[in-house]
Amino acid sequence: MNLDFLNGVAVPFICGLVYILIDILKPCFSKELNNRIPLIAAVLGATIGVICYYTMHNVITLATNPIGALIIGAASGLAATGTHQIIKQQTKPKEE
Repeated sequence: MNLDFLNGVAVPFICGLVYILIDILKPCFSKELNNRIPLIAAVLGATIGVICYYTMHNVITLATNPIGALIIGAASGLAATGTHQIIKQQTKPKEE
């Protein structure tokens, strides 16, 4: 399968996937795990980054080795947490 159209879209792809996974899994988390969502997102992103490196290398073109893919994935996972916080703060009712 030719996936050239996905060339270099690793960060938004991983960020979006982690965002969706955390949103789906969040109701299953205890209060203790809710405090560790950024860590969980980083680990999920790192795992997805390494999987993309080995299965769809043209998606994660910035990584030249598995360690680079791990770092890019972890940063993308943390970006998902930041994106969630931005959306949450923007949709929160303003105090008068």
